[in-house]
Amino acid sequence: MKKKVFVAAVFVFLFCVMLPVLLVAVSRKNADRAASRVQPLPQYDMVHVLLYGYDRDTVSGRITLYSEDGNVVSTIERSWNADSVMISFAEFSYGSKVFVFPYSVSRSGSGKAFSGIYLPNYYLSANKCHLVSSKKAEEIQKEYARIAHFATSRFFSKFSSSRSIQTVNLSLCQPGIEYEIQFTQQGKALVFPVAGDYLS
Repeated sequence: MKKKVFVAAVFVFLFCVMLPVLLVAVSRKNADRAASRVQPLPQYDMVHVLLYGYDRDTVSGRITLYSEDGNVVSTIERSWNADSVMISFAEFSYGSKVFVFPYSVSRSGSGKAFSGIYLPNYYLSANKCHLVSSKKAEEIQKEYARIAHFATSRFFSKFSSSRSIQTVNLSLCQPGIEYEIQFTQQGKALVFPVAGDYLS
């Protein structure tokens, strides 16, 4: 009886250890294969930020995600109990290629990029990445989704050195002015006002 319990315990332990490793391996393989077939998204205004204002310890604003062809993918409006907020982006490196995807919006100083609003929920659906132009083939959209799923996974980040998180602090953004966030092909974030776009 004890032998059976021991064998069962060993099986459960191995299953709990090996399953995550297997999932990581499969997802990483899919991401690598997809990254070998497509190029990083071109530099464009992927995210727009408009802070409405500050009220004591509260920040309110609007985050808009755009596809590479300029279409609105999703808009998020809300308030945060914080002095300022930050947007985090997940980066996945494949050779010299750097793929960047919006990851989360959270309170500055929280120390946790994976807290707050999980942005992939707003641009990944039906196994497609909607940041990609709708004019591109469906399979291309799915290739980017495979990369994004691995890059933005909260679980896989613990097992992969090819994935990193870059954070953009919005504390320097002035209320009433809309800003855009772009990324160079090397993965560097650029933040600047959208020309002529002010609150009246």
